[in-house]
Amino acid sequence: MEVLLSIKPKSSEKIFSGEKKVEFRRKLPKEHIDRVFVYETTPSQKIVGWFSIETIHSGTPEEIWEKCKETSGTTKKKFDTYCKDVDIIYALEIKEAVKLKYEKDPFKLFSGFKPPQSFAYVDGSLILKDSKNK
Repeated sequence: MEVLLSIKPKSSEKIFSGEKKVEFRRKLPKEHIDRVFVYETTPSQKIVGWFSIETIHSGTPEEIWEKCKETSGTTKKKFDTYCKDVDIIYALEIKEAVKLKYEKDPFKLFSGFKPPQSFAYVDGSLILKDSKNK
């Protein structure tokens, strides 16, 4: 199963530079995730790459912060803001991150595209077509 996540450009840059080794999420798909495509939010609004997942950690925000703070690529304050009113948080541990050679415009790839609030299932072959990154 392949999903698309909306990620802010600064976080996206940290993922592809290797500084950010986990992506925090409030919700997860019910299906096993094989690959996560990164949709960079405004101003980019492009699909810029993908990552595979080593493992998914879940727990209270306090437990997840203690486990992942060194590789989070964020501050405790930003993490706490993101986790406000959440009992369980998920940390997707990034195994491999690949930046696409050519960014993709999801508004052209997918009819009626709307940036996902949490995640969206996608057909990765449409994204990778002609990208030279598989």
